[in-house]
Amino acid sequence: MVIYGKDAEGNNVSFTVQVKTIKIRTDREGQLVVKGSNSNGEPYSKKDVDYIFGVHLPSKTGYLIPNNEQSEYWAKDFETAASKWTEYTL
Repeated sequence: MVIYGKDAEGNNVSFTVQVKTIKIRTDREGQLVVKGSNSNGEPYSKKDVDYIFGVHLPSKTGYLIPNNEQSEYWAKDFETAASKWTEYTL
């Protein structure tokens, strides 16, 4: 997705966002995991994607995560995710 908004100075800017599903990993004590890589397994570069938007439909929650060029992003639980990332209600 391409999102349009304003920066801190009020200038019009656009941001690229890759939407991904949040997986709850039972093999990792229920941690929330969002893939930060493309279909080839390569992490998204900052040149191509500004943010990852992790979506968890059962809870109707999404998290906007700055792209740090990681292959995955994780949080211990929903409370931790809300403190690490920007939370949105879907």
